[in-house]
Amino acid sequence: MAGGIKMIESVYSSQTHGSTSSVLVKIPKNVRQVGQVNDAKKIYVEDYVMSFIKKLGMRKESSSELVVLLGQFVKINNCQCIFVSGAIELKGVIYEDNLVFTNEIWTNIYETIKQYFTNVEIVGWSIIRAGLPLNVDERVRKVHVDNFAGQDKTLLLYDSLEREEVFYVFEENKLKKQDGYYIYYDRNAEMQNYIITLREEHETAKPYSIPRRPKTVEAVESAKQPKKEVLTKKRSALVYGIGAMAAVVVLVFSASILSQNDMKLNQKAKTQDVLSENVKSGAEGKSVQSGGGSEEQGSLPVETAPGMLSVVTDSENDDTLTEKKVSKESPEKNKKQVTKKQESKPKKTKKEKAAKSASTTQKYYTVKKGDTLSSIAVKLYHAKSYTNKLKEINNLEDSDDIKAGQKLLLP
Repeated sequence: MAGGIKMIESVYSSQTHGSTSSVLVKIPKNVRQVGQVNDAKKIYVEDYVMSFIKKLGMRKESSSELVVLLGQFVKINNCQCIFVSGAIELKGVIYEDNLVFTNEIWTNIYETIKQYFTNVEIVGWSIIRAGLPLNVDERVRKVHVDNFAGQDKTLLLYDSLEREEVFYVFEENKLKKQDGYYIYYDRNAEMQNYIITLREEHETAKPYSIPRRPKTVEAVESAKQPKKEVLTKKRSALVYGIGAMAAVVVLVFSASILSQNDMKLNQKAKTQDVLSENVKSGAEGKSVQSGGGSEEQGSLPVETAPGMLSVVTDSENDDTLTEKKVSKESPEKNKKQVTKKQESKPKKTKKEKAAKSASTTQKYYTVKKGDTLSSIAVKLYHAKSYTNKLKEINNLEDSDDIKAGQKLLLP
């Protein structure tokens, strides 16, 4: 519907039905259709009015609410249009069968209209209740006729439980259901002021609050304040949770590092124990070997492995010490002392030297169960040709005449 100002005919209540008067009516620009609208008869409801009715339905302390609808009957291009631009709550009036408004109720209605609204008349009424049947029976029709008689007077039924609404229009002595209606959007300062007044009277209740258009800037700030406090609490809880998780991670990481360090320390301790045992066993072996004597005198047999140090005799140690002393003196004296020493030393024969070298480099192999001379030759020298050498050096007549635990001299 195009917006603008048009001169149209306005038709009023049944008392003036048939008479018309020309008034200036502003056609709404922003319109939203709900359901299937009848082209011959249209209902336009301002958004604040519909929001007010639905908020009243959110009350839990009351079984039902009654509202008087205000607006204008307007005829546009042979179409009867009902504009609902205001609504008044009937305080203390409960819907029941055979309900008749008293003079006191009507007086309060007209005083409220005079206080808050201008250029409006009563165009209908509304019943609001949770679980309200949306069909009209004879009892509802009788209450409508007794209190809101007149052509095109409107009835709005709103079920706050299912959040559904239905409009009825009275014509031909019947309440006829309308399949749809329009919602239009306007500043509607009069309805806003009325809602704000009710909100101030009911500070503990929320059905009259207007979140879209608060009265003042202070009201906006006060509405934002609780949200800020909630957000601050949520952030604090989040920061606390993150800190706790970080502490747990640090503890787990520290525990893992400590356990690894303990394992490394244990391994080092074991290695040191093994090394100390090896050193001790090596020292015992040297002491046995340096003690001299044959196996018959109780000394332990010692095997010389390749690369190990040979035993140094006491005479050799004396020679070494003597050489060190000589090196500290002057070169000429050193030469004389070395010459004297060499002359004083008895010369060793070739046999003695060979016996000494053989005694210091001889190697042995301990026979294991299942060994033969040929298998030992292959195992140690990777060649069977060493079988005869092993046989000769150990004075064996038969190559298989060896026993487990026997020690063989190696070539």
